[in-house]
Amino acid sequence: MSAPFIHIPQSSPVSGRARDFLDDFNRVAADPELGASLEQLQESFRTMNLTTGPADTLNEKDLVTKLINDNQALWNQLLQNNFCQNYMKTKPKTDVPTLNGFKWYMRQDFLYIVHQCQYEADRGLKATNATDFGTSMDKVVKRANYGKEILKTCTDAPPTGLGIADSVVLATTATTALKDYIALLIAAANEQNWVMSLVATVPCIQSYYLIAVDLHNNSAHQDTPWFKLWVEENIKYESSTTKQKQFFIDNYDQWKDHYATANDIFKKAVQAEINLWGTALNPGS
Repeated sequence: MSAPFIHIPQSSPVSGRARDFLDDFNRVAADPELGASLEQLQESFRTMNLTTGPADTLNEKDLVTKLINDNQALWNQLLQNNFCQNYMKTKPKTDVPTLNGFKWYMRQDFLYIVHQCQYEADRGLKATNATDFGTSMDKVVKRANYGKEILKTCTDAPPTGLGIADSVVLATTATTALKDYIALLIAAANEQNWVMSLVATVPCIQSYYLIAVDLHNNSAHQDTPWFKLWVEENIKYESSTTKQKQFFIDNYDQWKDHYATANDIFKKAVQAEINLWGTALNPGS
């Protein structure tokens, strides 16, 4: 069996949502009936030369960079969101509001996985053939494992976890921001073709790495739980961002006539990421 196109982080603290998104890319990359083949993607990645700089120097097939450039102001709001810039970057580990906000953010990530397990299980029950049923069950299994790992991160004692009681994590309620994000992803999956639905995952994968780099280089304190569990983990996965870009370059023919749709999905997904970070400013109990 060939190695997946994008490496899926195995570390428990890594966002279950981010890993779920990367699984979607690997599933499509491995499907010979959907766009560029896995072999083509792997070869392109080995020889790629992504250009960064003024828009007129960019590869016209680089959808990810084009979307970011065309929505730079909104994109900057995500990278410079209030919680990351004013709390995670500046506060010491003794700062209770920041710790509680980070805990709440991780609890929402756990709840995302739980909701998506339920959604995919329901899809499996409605399947009309073995292939679709199998796909849904495979997703349920992977998401369930991610859920167990995020729960472990939330409940393990520091420094490997956040020390939250399991009963508290399991009683977490979904914020409006999380519900809206899930609704966006489900709508993209149900209403768009496979390449457009993947556009909704771009802001998460790209921004996590960039935010982590910023916090790693500029945080006032590097001994905080959020630095150890979020920053140090997400800074490891630059290849995920470049491979995601390469995926859309190699599937240019699949999206080139649908840029307006891609742009609309991207903007909504960026706002969804901003809103989700915003929940950490007013954490629940």
